[in-house]
Amino acid sequence: MTQRTYPPSVPCWIDTEQPDVEAASDFYAGIFGWTFEDAMPPGAPGRYLIAKLDGQDVGGMASTRERAASWST
Repeated sequence: MTQRTYPPSVPCWIDTEQPDVEAASDFYAGIFGWTFEDAMPPGAPGRYLIAKLDGQDVGGMASTRERAASWST
């Protein structure tokens, strides 16, 4: 992760849980220009992707068994 400093109480990371990680990563790549790097070891249950913009980490995306997507900061 890039070394950055943020003022206290300023959100510095976003994370989303998505029922369909492939569809969501395609969607957000198109909207925000993000690329994604798979951060889970092979064979691990679930998925976790690191979202990147211009090579810098900007957030994460995890798989969920819930039907609705959720976001957190």
